[in-house]
Amino acid sequence: MNLNQFKYLLAIYQWGSITKAAQELFVAAPSVSSAMKELEEELGYSLMIRHRNGVTFTEQGEAAVEIIKDIENKIDRLKKLDNMDETALTGQVTLGGTPHFYSSLLLNLLLNMRQKYPQLKIVLKEGDS
Repeated sequence: MNLNQFKYLLAIYQWGSITKAAQELFVAAPSVSSAMKELEEELGYSLMIRHRNGVTFTEQGEAAVEIIKDIENKIDRLKKLDNMDETALTGQVTLGGTPHFYSSLLLNLLLNMRQKYPQLKIVLKEGDS
């Protein structure tokens, strides 16, 4: 099993056909079909019944889609772990510049930084540099 097979299965479920799913994923339809056959062989049961106009999911296929949706959600959460410690950024940053520089160029940046990093102290220091 691999994540591409999961992605293909969910796309087939969403679009109702292997051909349409392949088009939406910018993948060749035979590649998607082959990946689904391999997944079915590995699982030991059919996930869908192929028709001329699309597919119908079997009971096991419907259950597999629900499980794979859950897996996809967990993968998304796993990818977001990298961003979890951003709010833990602490310390002090001192920025030097003129009031015009702060108001015209940095205001949005400063507001976003204060919101994203509440533990970070941002000090503005007036000066010509």
